[in-house]
Amino acid sequence: MLSTRGRYGLQAMFRLAQQADTKPKPLKEIAEAEGLPEAYLEQLMAPLRKAGLVRSVRGPQGGYTLAKRPHEIRVWDVVAALEGEPHFAQCDAPADPEHEAVCLDHLLWREVDEELRRLLQAVTLRDLVERAEMRRAAIHPIYYI
Repeated sequence: MLSTRGRYGLQAMFRLAQQADTKPKPLKEIAEAEGLPEAYLEQLMAPLRKAGLVRSVRGPQGGYTLAKRPHEIRVWDVVAALEGEPHFAQCDAPADPEHEAVCLDHLLWREVDEELRRLLQAVTLRDLVERAEMRRAAIHPIYYI
């Protein structure tokens, strides 16, 4: 459902959230760590910066950092900044009970939209980082004793 733009942007934000307490990360480092094209990530940073989710630091020690703490950034914020609000529903017909009775958008897809929004608004970058740490601990328990 997410385009490459949304997926790559979320991966970059996840990487920044994992290292939120460290110095700014150069885009090249983020791209290499995530296996993403650096030039494409550069294009994604502008809307994320405009949305107040990242900030850039210039200079030799520069790079990108989160503009807020990981627990303050919801997955929905990232997706909406990069793609607009995602929708399954496509029906633009005016409210008409007769039409709504046979329109799948009204019968199903709008409900899917509402659940997707609810889920993406409930999950923060910190939640994703914690989930990743729990999975790593389950795979390599000796390192987390």
